[in-house]
Amino acid sequence: MAQCAAYARFVYNYGLSMVNGTSGMTKVNKCGQKVSLSYSLRILEAKKVFTNYVKKQPEYAWINNYSSRIYQSAFQHLGEAFKRYKEGISKYPKLKRKKDRQSFTVYDGNGKVKINPGKKIKIPTLGTFRLWESIPYTTASQTFTISRTAEKWFVSFSIETSLLPAHSLLDERSEETFGIDVGVKQFASIGNLELGENALVSLPGSIKLEQLKIAKFQWRNRNKQLGGQGKPPSKNGIKYYKKLAKYHGRVKNLRRDFIEKTTTNLASKVKHVCARKFKC
Repeated sequence: MAQCAAYARFVYNYGLSMVNGTSGMTKVNKCGQKVSLSYSLRILEAKKVFTNYVKKQPEYAWINNYSSRIYQSAFQHLGEAFKRYKEGISKYPKLKRKKDRQSFTVYDGNGKVKINPGKKIKIPTLGTFRLWESIPYTTASQTFTISRTAEKWFVSFSIETSLLPAHSLLDERSEETFGIDVGVKQFASIGNLELGENALVSLPGSIKLEQLKIAKFQWRNRNKQLGGQGKPPSKNGIKYYKKLAKYHGRVKNLRRDFIEKTTTNLASKVKHVCARKFKC
C-alpha cells in the first residue's frame, strides 16, 4: 500500500513538473493566432510522454510492478486540482511530499464491482483484503480510494442510492433565527438574535485529555534524535513519530465526531442559522 501511494505521488509530481515546465508553450488557433496551451492540454501531453516514453525507460522498470490505474487516477487528480485552481476554490497545486497524506485511487475499467457484506473486500487490480470493520450490506462501486491515517489504512468508495425521505422531526424545527460565533476558549456560542440569549458549547473533556497526553508524550521524548537541520531521525525517533501520529489521529476522530454530532443536533432543531456579526 505504501509503495502504491508513493507511485501515485511520483506520477502526480511528474505531471505537475511537466505542466510547470511547459508554461510558455503555445498553439495556433483557427484564426492563425498563437495562444497558450490550457492546463488540461498540458496535462494530457504530460500523460502521453509518461505513457510512451518514461514507462519504457530501463531506470523506470519498477513502474510495471504496479497497476496502470494508479497513474491514470493520479493524472486525473492533477487535472481536478487545476480545475479547482481556475475556479478560485483552491490555490495553485504544489508538489506532494512523503510526509503528507498518503493515498491513491484505483478503478475497474469494465464497470462496477460487486461488494459483498462481511469483513473482506475485493479491490480492482490489487486483490482481496480483510477489513477491520464489517460491510453491513451488498452494494457495488467502480472507484476505490485507499488512504493512510496514523499507521492505519482505509478504503472508501461511493455508491448510488435513492434520495432519503425527509425526517418528520424536521418539520417541527424552530422558526427563530439563531447565530453562531466560534470562539477560542469556548468552541462556539449559539444565541437567539432576537432575544439575545446565548448558549456556550464546549469541547468534550476527552479531546482535552488526549491533548494533554500528547503534551506529556512529547515532553518525555524531548531528548530523542528526531531529525532536522540535515540530520536523519534515529530509530527511536521514527518510532516516536509513528506513536505521535496515532495520538493525533485519535484527536482528529474525536473532534470530527463532536462536530458532526453538534451540527446534526443544531440542524434538527433550528431552521435558520447564520454567522453573528459585530460592529467595530
